[in-house]
Amino acid sequence: MNSIMNIINQLLAYSDNTGTTDNPQKRDFDWSRKFHSISVQNPAHDRVQIPSGVSEVLFDGITPTDLADGISEMQIEAVRDSVYRLSVTSGPSGFRTARVLTGLTDCDVTINNNSVATFKFTGATTDAVVGDIMHIAGSCSFDAAPYSFSSLNSGNWNIIAVSGDTIQAVRPVGQPFSGVTESVTTIPADQVSMYSSAGIQTGDKFEISDGFSLASHRVYEVVDARPEEILFSSVVAIPEESGVTFNTGDVVFYSNAKKIIYIESDQNIIVQFNNDISDLNKISPFEVGNPDLVGFLHQTGVIYKTVIINKSVNVANVRFFTAE
Repeated sequence: MNSIMNIINQLLAYSDNTGTTDNPQKRDFDWSRKFHSISVQNPAHDRVQIPSGVSEVLFDGITPTDLADGISEMQIEAVRDSVYRLSVTSGPSGFRTARVLTGLTDCDVTINNNSVATFKFTGATTDAVVGDIMHIAGSCSFDAAPYSFSSLNSGNWNIIAVSGDTIQAVRPVGQPFSGVTESVTTIPADQVSMYSSAGIQTGDKFEISDGFSLASHRVYEVVDARPEEILFSSVVAIPEESGVTFNTGDVVFYSNAKKIIYIESDQNIIVQFNNDISDLNKISPFEVGNPDLVGFLHQTGVIYKTVIINKSVNVANVRFFTAE
C-alpha cells in the first residue's frame, strides 16, 4: 500500500527558572526539522510485551541460502553493461533448489496457441514438478555461447505439466510470450536446467558488506536467480573478483526491508538491526515504567531485520512504527 508520511521533530529547551516557558530570550535551543510528503509503502505499527531477559524478533526479511561459512567460494563477473553475475564456484550454494535432469540428448519443441510450449526430451528423466522453473540457455539471459536452442525458446519457463520425458511450460507472468517449433539434437547438459521457484526471487535485494572489495560494498537488486548464481544490476562499475570465501554476514539476501522504524519502550532495552549482535543501540526511558516518559529510537535506512532484547527486570512495553 502506497502512502505519504510526514515526520516532525522538535527540540525546545528553556532556562526560565520562574516556571514560565514562553520567554524567547531564555531558550537554550529551539530546533525543528520537518519532512513532508515522504513516499512510503506498507506503513504499520504494533506493540509487544517482552519479558525480562527475552529476545524478540520484531521482523525478519532475510532470505536464507545454503552458503556455508568458510567453505563456499564466490565470484563476481561482469556479463553485460550494468548486469553482473554473483556465482558460487565451489561448496554449497542453494540460491534455489536444483532439479536432476539426466539423459539429455534431443528435444522437440512445439507451440500451442502462442501460449504453451511443449518440450519433449526424448529419453531424458527429471524430478522437476509443476511450479518449477526450466531455464534454456541463451543470450537474452546472459548465458555463455554457443547455444543449442533458438533464441525465441531461450530464457525462463514456468513448468505447468510433467509427464515422463515431456514438459509443458509457459512464460513467467508479465513476460511476453516467445517460442518457436524446432528440433534440437546433441544438447550439452549446460543448455537446460530446472530448479525450484522458491528461494531468492527477482526483485529481492542483497547487501555485500565484507569479503569482496570495498568498492562492491553496497545494496543490489536481483535480476534473476538460479541454483548457483545470481544476476544483479549495478549502475556503478564494480570489480570482478573470484576465490572469495563466504562468511556469515558477508552477503545477505532479503525482501520487504523497512526504510523507517520508530521504537518506544518503558524499560531498558537493546535494539539490534540487520546483522548486528552488539549492545550498542540502547533505549532507556526518562522514567522506568512511566508510559508518558518512555525512551525512543528513530532509525532510517535499509533495515531488513530488527531484534529487541529486554535488559530490565520488568516486562518491557514496546511500541514500534515501520514503513517500507
